[in-house]
Formats: sequence, C-alpha cells, structure tokens
Amino acid sequence: MTTNKINIALCADKNYLEPLETLLKSICYHNSQVHIYIIHTDIPKDWLVTQAKNLAKFNNQLSPIWLNEANPDIQRLNQKIMPNSLAINEIIKQLPNKLKHVNELTYARFLIPELIQEDRVLYLDSDIVVNASLTDLFNIDMRDYPIAAVEDYFLSNEKISHSYKMDIPAELKSCISYKGEEIFKPYFNAGVILWNLAKCHQENIVYNLLLAASYYQGVIYADQDILNFVFFKRWVMLDARCNVQANYEFTFLPLVTESPWIIHYITDRKPWIPEYKDETIFHPVYHHYKNLTWQSIQEYYLSKNL
Repeated sequence: MTTNKINIALCADKNYLEPLETLLKSICYHNSQVHIYIIHTDIPKDWLVTQAKNLAKFNNQLSPIWLNEANPDIQRLNQKIMPNSLAINEIIKQLPNKLKHVNELTYARFLIPELIQEDRVLYLDSDIVVNASLTDLFNIDMRDYPIAAVEDYFLSNEKISHSYKMDIPAELKSCISYKGEEIFKPYFNAGVILWNLAKCHQENIVYNLLLAASYYQGVIYADQDILNFVFFKRWVMLDARCNVQANYEFTFLPLVTESPWIIHYITDRKPWIPEYKDETIFHPVYHHYKNLTWQSIQEYYLSKNL
C-alpha cells in the first residue's frame, strides 16, 4: 500500500552533529511528511529542539531516542530481549568492531525493530546526503522480505574474497541464514536499509542480531557482517542509486554518476575532513547541502508547493 508518509531512522552521537545536520537539510530539501527518529547517546537537547523546529517548517517531525538505561523505553527493551544480561547500551559497547572510523553506536541499528513502532522504516547512516525524493524507495514491494538494501560495491565484487568458516552452535542455527559453507555473496552495504518491521517482529530479529554479534567476535566489517549473516539471501536488492558508495577507488556506472538518489561517503575519507573535500565527484555534493541555510531550503520548499 503506497503512503506519502516516510519514516527514517538515524543513529549518531555528538561528534557527528555537522554531517547529521547536513543529512537533515538534504532530506528536507527533497522530502516532506517525513518522521525522523534519531537514536543517540549524547546529542545535546538544545540541538535536538532546534532541529525539530527546522524540520517542522517542512511538515517533518523529529523524535529523538536516547540510548541509555535511564530511558524507560530502553529498560522495557532490555527486559523483553535480554532480561538476564547487561543493559542494551552496555551490550553494544562490547560487540566486535575492527574499523577505526566506526564506533559502537553502529550496532544501534540492530534495535530499530523494537524502538520504532511503524510498519517500515528507512535506516540511513549519518555519512550520507539524500539527493532525491524518497517516496518511491520507501514504497517498494518488499515481497515479505525483512529488509531491502543495495549491494556493497567492494565486497560483492567477484574478485574480492570475503567469507567465513562458521562454527554454528545449536542456539544460533535458527538465527542466521549464512552457514559459512558457501560464497558470501550477494552481500549488501548496511548504510541504507529499508526495514519491514512487521516481518522483523515475527522473526525476533533484534534478539537474533544481538546473539549473533555476541558470538562472532572475529568479524571484519562489524555490524555489516552480522546483518549479512542473519539476512543472507533474504533481502530485496535495491537500485544502486539508493546507496551510491562514494569511494575514490570505484568506477561508477553512468546512471549512478548522473542521478544518485542517496550518496554514502564510505570509508574514513569523509567530505567534511579538509584534505578529502574533493576526494570523489560526489564529495562536493555534501558541501552543497552543508552550505544551504534553513531559510533557503524553506524558500525552495515553498516555491515547489505554490
């Protein structure tokens, strides 16, 4: 069923406020009737209040979710998912991460099916800008699959070897789809994920993800590997324009180059770091949205809706 309302989930901390606001600007430039949930650990309240006011000008809504055991919603989640364990926010600090440019909050996306009460939600990494309307993407037919995503350009390449030999204990056999005996492809990038939350609830996905991550401490690509373990060959493949992975080493297809819908600044070479500001043809696009004022975005929005 097609809907004009779009739900978006973001995860960030206070160290990402500039790229996070740039992402919000890019969303509002192209979209209205969007409900944005920000799962965070330490973003200042006054910053969140200011952004909520900015979003309201475009008929958009902001709902912060504080990832702290003092939050009653987190307490309820803890009792439901892992009642005899550490607090959820403490659990994710102990999950595997070998990537220097990623912190433990990357695992907060695992909690989306329990923290957000919607039928579906679009998760976006905070090192992203939106460059088009998200309506068509949000309303795709998910065919009863739990998620939809875009292939990871690098790890889906047939010349790249990325796989695991899996020791699967009995309690994990029903949690993960990848058994380690086959090629680990197709493999999706976790920066843009459309979640079918109703399906995820049926499968107890949050528990499955946390259990798998707790067990497999040797993964190379942190939460992304775990997500691919759990959803292996059980995801809808989105158009590549939905997650254009901006990396200086990649040669992009003309269609992606000319009309990216979502640009994702993967690796540690981010456009807001001065020495990388022109790293790819997509890095200046970040600065286009960053330099927009909220007033200019509102003027553009009003001109479209006259």
